[in-house]
Amino acid sequence: MTVVKVIMRTHYGSHDTPGSLAYNISLLGRKRVDLDAKFYQDAKEIFISSFYAMVRRIWLVMMEKTDSGSGLATGLDMNRDLNGDGSQVQERLIIMARDMVVYLELCTVIKYGDIKRLQAILKPLTIMMSAGGSPHYALELLRIRYGVRYAWTKLRTEAIFSSMLKNTKGEDDSFIPLDLYQEFNNKLVKECIKRQGSNRSMESLKNVTTPSIRLLDTIATNLEDEFGVLFNSAFHRTTSADNDIRTIIDTLVKHDILSGEERPKAVNSDEVIVKNLMDRGL
Repeated sequence: MTVVKVIMRTHYGSHDTPGSLAYNISLLGRKRVDLDAKFYQDAKEIFISSFYAMVRRIWLVMMEKTDSGSGLATGLDMNRDLNGDGSQVQERLIIMARDMVVYLELCTVIKYGDIKRLQAILKPLTIMMSAGGSPHYALELLRIRYGVRYAWTKLRTEAIFSSMLKNTKGEDDSFIPLDLYQEFNNKLVKECIKRQGSNRSMESLKNVTTPSIRLLDTIATNLEDEFGVLFNSAFHRTTSADNDIRTIIDTLVKHDILSGEERPKAVNSDEVIVKNLMDRGL
């Protein structure tokens, strides 16, 4: 979740800047998503829709240029834009796409429980954390990376990384971060204790509530269907990304962003150019 907050703080932008996360959040009507990224799953959906919209936009531009015979050389120049020669808007979006590649790779390797790929992504994650305002997380990642490269045996490395993931379903491709699992359990326990009041001892609550917290959560989730009660709007419900991606692409086309032609000017000339986490974190 910390990675989500780092990316959100870095690329939030403003509601008046097409292509920025703030603009896309407002465009898609995601009221639960804000700069603090308190609702992790909702923020993740915004990231995915924004990223794939940019990728499809670039792909369509490249295909149009190839079909017209102008060749790929006249399309988007990633290196030039990342070095600051492109427009402010375009440069910001390309940097955001790069940071999201790291985030989506992290999500994928966790889901599949791929320990080797998890080790490989440590370096860019450490750099992003360092530059993104989370130095303590960066330090811990740096210590892990030191252990992998210089201190731990292969067997110990595999054991440590395996302990970071948990498969609660016992199914393929169903791993989740262990710290996220623990944090969610803590949240459930606190909510349960709050509902029961303070008239019970902590020892009693620990012995009775904690081992059953997952069962209690399942019962609470099923109550709506079984008893026909009103839907709890605080629960996250996954939405289809297709319409969101098309809506964002339409905005990019409308404002001539990532077009590969004459560089679009920054919509807000007073806006500070987004931080390049990879440059600042080194």
